[in-house]
Amino acid sequence: MTSNFPDAPPPYSVEPPPQGISVVQLQPPPASNIPIAVPINAPMGPQPAILVCSSCQQQILTRTEVKNTTKTHLWALCCCVFLCWPCACLPYCMPGCKDVTHYCPNCDAYIGAHKN
Repeated sequence: MTSNFPDAPPPYSVEPPPQGISVVQLQPPPASNIPIAVPINAPMGPQPAILVCSSCQQQILTRTEVKNTTKTHLWALCCCVFLCWPCACLPYCMPGCKDVTHYCPNCDAYIGAHKN
């Protein structure tokens, strides 16, 4: 079976364009500055996060608060019960025994929490 088309070079070959034809390099579109909205109660990490507050619609860096939890107090109680009372203060110093809560610095809206 014969084809009426001339043999085309393989797609991976690089040949200069014919005279009189200019080559335009396509650039990727610029990154948009449109912030991504994060819903309330989205999974958050222990560090402050950059996001858009769903309450005031501003792009923010969250304000974090570290709080002792019931788990913190239970670990301290376990240290006391098992005669490790000198170590009872350690859960209050360890970040793994505390929760981090994220708030909007502009409107003080609750954004989310990182629970350990």
